[in-house]
Amino acid sequence: MAEPQKFMEVAQIKQVLVSLTGLTSAQIDEAYDKNQLRRQVLLEKYQAKYPDAKIPQGFLLDIRQATKSNSACKGCLGDTCHKTTGKFIQEEIVVDNDGFLALRGRWCKYYKAIQAQRLANQQFNRAKIPLMYVGKTFGNYQVDANNQNAVNWAKRFESLYLYGSPGTGKTFWVAIMAQELLKQGKSVIFGDVPTLLDVRLVQ
Repeated sequence: MAEPQKFMEVAQIKQVLVSLTGLTSAQIDEAYDKNQLRRQVLLEKYQAKYPDAKIPQGFLLDIRQATKSNSACKGCLGDTCHKTTGKFIQEEIVVDNDGFLALRGRWCKYYKAIQAQRLANQQFNRAKIPLMYVGKTFGNYQVDANNQNAVNWAKRFESLYLYGSPGTGKTFWVAIMAQELLKQGKSVIFGDVPTLLDVRLVQ
């Protein structure tokens, strides 16, 4: 009794597809066969790639949707997100603790770039570099015979004590060094001795 009922359900579904798509019954059968073949190819592909893993029901549909979603990430340079859904997430195949294939999301390059820039901005704001020096680089500093040795040593970013007459560019050079260190992801505090002492007391 159960088998004829199952057949009738399939037949009814096919009739609905015929009315919705305009395809003939034979064309729907052909499409179904192609889909089954495609499903079998995918199944064999993942069985070969993960021979010791079990493939759960519905995994092939999940991986197809994930592949479609991840396709927007191809060629991404990390400057924007092209996905319309699941932004900032790329899904990858993993084997879970029970031995089943599963999809796991990881942050994409764009999200990591946003986070890195946010951290850099926070570090820059904490550094308290005077506005008059912000954006200055080594290219803005005038090097001559009097400061050449100091400049060469300072570029090594090792322990350094600068001294000299007022107006010789010591603060300017230290501000440049601070910004170069910030670009390397290092934390910097720019300030005079009283300020640094206050910082240490707060910490």
